[in-house]
Amino acid sequence: MSLESIVPNLRRLAPDWKNPHLTTYLRYFDSEFYRTHDHTGRADLDHLTRSEAVTHFVVQGWREQRAYSRFLLAFCEPAFYREAHPELRLQTDGAAIKHWMYQGFLEGRDPNHTTMRLRKTPYHVFNMAKCGSRSVVEAITRAHPEAAVVHAHSSVDFALTYPDCFWSYPEVVARNPGRLRFVAGVRDPFSRLLAGYLQEHEAAIAAGTLTFGPDLIPTMLDSLFAALPYVVTWFDHRFHCGLDVYASPFDTARGYSISGSRGRQVLVYRMDRLSQLEEPLGEFLELPLQLGHQNVTSEKSGAVADFWAEARRTVRFPADLVAETLATRFVRHFFTPTEIETLRDRWSA
Repeated sequence: MSLESIVPNLRRLAPDWKNPHLTTYLRYFDSEFYRTHDHTGRADLDHLTRSEAVTHFVVQGWREQRAYSRFLLAFCEPAFYREAHPELRLQTDGAAIKHWMYQGFLEGRDPNHTTMRLRKTPYHVFNMAKCGSRSVVEAITRAHPEAAVVHAHSSVDFALTYPDCFWSYPEVVARNPGRLRFVAGVRDPFSRLLAGYLQEHEAAIAAGTLTFGPDLIPTMLDSLFAALPYVVTWFDHRFHCGLDVYASPFDTARGYSISGSRGRQVLVYRMDRLSQLEEPLGEFLELPLQLGHQNVTSEKSGAVADFWAEARRTVRFPADLVAETLATRFVRHFFTPTEIETLRDRWSA
């Protein structure tokens, strides 16, 4: 959608474009919010139509620095903003909001405490789901209770987990001025698929509305096939800063490897070796880590445990799909040839 489709007479209304950021403001502009917001002790623009509200903003509203975006306003904590940016000498909460909406977000300033903590923390457990990441996060928190720990399985998951953070995950990474330490885990892709299916349907399994049986397997396999690309291409994001875990060999004997430069590094571990990696993880993060109990799928109880045991005993994958998966860069990088043949025997129909 073009700006002129939003404001048809835009060129005539603002021919000199005295504010170069006006087009950016318009991308965040919320006409209903602008009409009904308490700008001057009352909603003095509620008589305008939505189209008239846009025109008002273009002609004079931005010059008066009126609040124009419900989205931007929702992120701003005025008291925090004033304290975090003392050089601005903002005397009131209203002044803080105006600065954030008209300059602050363009300058990359943090609008609230959560955003600042996530942007500045060096600890990023950015990990595909069901690979033991929770135990790592809990260990970091025990070792450094005051620290923020980013824990997410994707950029979308980051946005859902931290709704108060203004920046997207790639922006958080790019805007961090210090050293970043990423931790990520990998595991046998087929057991990962089963564990993911179990997690997605755990409530139904526990309630007895989903039970394992021969009739379920075709539907279950369709779901697992759909999730397979997520697993074998997971590192393609390069942690949104160019970190390529495939650029150097993975140490299968130790069960982990570290790659990257001093400012941006990632430790990748094999989940089946995680319990033995307390010391190298602690050295990497420069924390006295004590890994606690992992959230192990095999230790579920009741109907969930029965479902998991039966699925592992029964579910097998078409031999051609297994061969294709085992030939991926993901598997060849993190598993030895002997381990790959073991996986082939274990999971092939």
